[in-house]
Amino acid sequence: MQLPEFSKQQSELLSQFLAQHQDALSLAQTQGYLFAVICAPEPLDVHQWLEEVAPGSDGQMDEQVLFAFMALYQQISEQVFETGFALPVSLQLSSQGQQYLDIQECQHWSQGFMHGAQGYVNKLLSAPQLADE
Repeated sequence: MQLPEFSKQQSELLSQFLAQHQDALSLAQTQGYLFAVICAPEPLDVHQWLEEVAPGSDGQMDEQVLFAFMALYQQISEQVFETGFALPVSLQLSSQGQQYLDIQECQHWSQGFMHGAQGYVNKLLSAPQLADE
């Protein structure tokens, strides 16, 4: 089944869903977490990463929310393996009309990435070095 592209409406739906669940990651944290999960040397089951993103939801969520999570996962996966990944940082406008980086979004993405990489980073750091070839 081909999932539709991750849309702005799905982004808003996930933001609202995550904000309503205690201990859930933010959307930016979820994006960083999913990036780490997708890049992991061993795949993580959907139910496992959903429980990490929204603890206590036990995978019980509206079908639209689930499809939005799957579309986000698919988008990040395509970027990682096909089109090239770019950090999902946004620029904000100051009161003087100057652009600046949304540092909170960057921090949240990084926190999510660290959470997702936590399970395998030590394995990678202690792995024997590969030959240059």
